[in-house]
Amino acid sequence: MKLETFLAQLNTQELIKIMEEHLIKVIDEKENGKKSLFWNREFIETSVKKHFPEIYPQIIEQIEKDKQDTYFKVHEAVGLRYTPGSRTVSPEVVGRHWSGYALYTYGCRVSWSWNSTVITETQGSPYGRTHDPTWTFLGHTVDSEYPSNPTTYWNKYVEGEFGYPWPWHPQRNYAWLDIFVYPGGDWAYSSNPGN
Repeated sequence: MKLETFLAQLNTQELIKIMEEHLIKVIDEKENGKKSLFWNREFIETSVKKHFPEIYPQIIEQIEKDKQDTYFKVHEAVGLRYTPGSRTVSPEVVGRHWSGYALYTYGCRVSWSWNSTVITETQGSPYGRTHDPTWTFLGHTVDSEYPSNPTTYWNKYVEGEFGYPWPWHPQRNYAWLDIFVYPGGDWAYSSNPGN
């Protein structure tokens, strides 16, 4: 029987059970070093987080470990060395009205220093501001840091809540930034304005 035919005969609960069993098997194999794979972050964030909340943290932990291992192996293989230094960046994400004008900005000022091989000092300060008087910055809902060990990268994840408090149309938007910094001054980030 073809896989498509088999899957088409299953109801939703049966399909979710089969998927859960498979995900648990892959997690176990990966933890025991038997599987060399990389998780699809989009699939994990949409499907697994929604349907398998008890498995989701284990997979996210494996994703973060893979990032650290990959970065460390590349640096170890090429023997990278840096001129000691420091850098400050302030990535931002802008929440916009459907017509295009800015409602609010969420950002994070990140400063870090490094010696010839690792990050030695870090600091991250998230902030939010509104551009439209009908919107309010309600505060930070997540402010977390994830250093690697040894510190070949540092990750800062922040999320801020913005509100449109009018009683006839209340709304909450959650903007976030996921920032990575590296020795030598390299950095990267992803973001979502939450609207």
